Parts: sequence; structure tokens; C-alpha cells
Amino acid sequence: MCSSDLKKEQLKNVITLGIIPRTQIPTYLELADILVIPHTKCLQNNLDLPTKLFEYFEAGKPVVSSNLKAIVDVAEGAVVFVDPDDPQSLAEGINKVLKDKKLAKRLGVNGKKLVEKYSVEKSVMAMYAAYKTLEN
Repeated sequence: MCSSDLKKEQLKNVITLGIIPRTQIPTYLELADILVIPHTKCLQNNLDLPTKLFEYFEAGKPVVSSNLKAIVDVAEGAVVFVDPDDPQSLAEGINKVLKDKKLAKRLGVNGKKLVEKYSVEKSVMAMYAAYKTLEN
């Protein structure tokens, strides 16, 4: 939904920020109670891991995301999954996290652990080890 749609629908509880500098993203993520990835289901979204996922995990916040293969493959208990392209399912996922503070906390903690598991350093070392096996 773009800004003009928000004005047309007279949604008062939605603020659009436009483009913000990358350095300010952690500040905005910290302000949120829940972080959401409501991607539609298509081949690219099903296969590509969204960059924002690890930014969300780093923030230590609960994440609600469309149930897409790329995210499911790495999320390991750090995400509440909802049906893609289904606003009702998205609303239910968000409400589930809002109503269950223990679940919200557990999701945030699990997400932080995944940031460590999939760190750039560890990914580079794994790639290096794979390349080393090709030398022999």
C-alpha cells in the first residue's frame, strides 16, 4: 500500500517514512513490538532469503513472516509463519505474538542465536573450507 492509498483509505494509524538511511534502521526496528515480513508467494520470494530477516533477528524482536521456503530453511523456531497472500492469517500471526509474551520473548532470543549461527564470518569460513576441499 503506498502513501496515496493510505490517504484515500484514511488510515490514521499508519505512518510512511519513505527512504531512511541504513544507519537509522536499527533505531526504527527497536521501536517496534513485532517485525513483519509479509511477502507474497512467488518463485523469487520462495528461494531468496530477505536481507531484512537477519536485521530483524539482530534486533531481538519477534518476527512474523510469510511461510516461504527460504525463510523456513533458516528460521528454526525464531518466526511465527503465516500463509502468504492471506491478510487474515497475517493478522492472526501478529495477534498470536501480541497475546503471548513468552512466545514473543522466545522468538527474539532464538533470532539472536541465529544471527550468531549465520554470521558473515562463519559463512566465509564455511565457504573457504568448501573451496579447500576442491583443491585436493
